[in-house]
Amino acid sequence: MKLYFSGGKKKLRAVDFVGTIAKIPRVTADDIGMNTIQDQMSYVDILNGKGSLVLQAMENATIKGKKLKVSKALK
Repeated sequence: MKLYFSGGKKKLRAVDFVGTIAKIPRVTADDIGMNTIQDQMSYVDILNGKGSLVLQAMENATIKGKKLKVSKALK
């Protein structure tokens, strides 16, 4: 599952996404795939069938203290 985040490289780095997502229980860095980080938005692939778990957890989480909108990517 590919997730869309409403924040990009103007404020965040790939390691910020990986670090935050990997802290979710039952999720490891191996479950995080390709990251596409643009200026104002980011896409992160979640592997091994853990997309729904990550999506639910990230709805209430922050990345570097920032609350980002997260949803399943349309593409």
